[in-house]
Amino acid sequence: MNSVRLRNLMLIGIGLIVILIGLTIYYASSFLRAETIKTVHTKIDAELGARDLERLKKLQKVLQDNQTSVQKAEQIVSASKQYQYQDQIINDINSYAAKTGVKVTAYDFIPTTVAASKGTKQPAVSGVKTITVNLTLQSPMPFDDYLRFIKAIEQNLTKMQVSGINLTPDAKDINSVANPGIALTVYTR
Repeated sequence: MNSVRLRNLMLIGIGLIVILIGLTIYYASSFLRAETIKTVHTKIDAELGARDLERLKKLQKVLQDNQTSVQKAEQIVSASKQYQYQDQIINDINSYAAKTGVKVTAYDFIPTTVAASKGTKQPAVSGVKTITVNLTLQSPMPFDDYLRFIKAIEQNLTKMQVSGINLTPDAKDINSVANPGIALTVYTR
């Protein structure tokens, strides 16, 4: 081998090494750029998660501080199932009222938790709930119609039980009652 050929081989080798180093730097920088982008996105996601967690903790504290308001809101917003029962109860009571000649002027549904705190006995059967309903009836009304209405309620299939009555004698008619009212306990599933 002569010196010229050796020099040319060395130049080609050095050239290949320079090209290899350039390609390595290019691919390494592309890889590092992609990893940097992933790291930045992960950091941003972590910061957002931390902010969300902090907001949730603040909201949880607000809910705990305002627990009475939360409970009142739960009582205001009833489940549609409860409305279904209320509609059925009103329809049944109206049916009995129409059969006995009584007119119901107002219905007052008392939530089970409120009724329980007032001393209404809860059913012992699991899966059975009670709803307390206070009825205001048209005044004055014949006492016989009032009694027939109570009897119809107590003999119904939807299991309503009279838990209280309110009546006073009518000053004008001895056979009538004034300000009649009935408290019912209704058993539902």
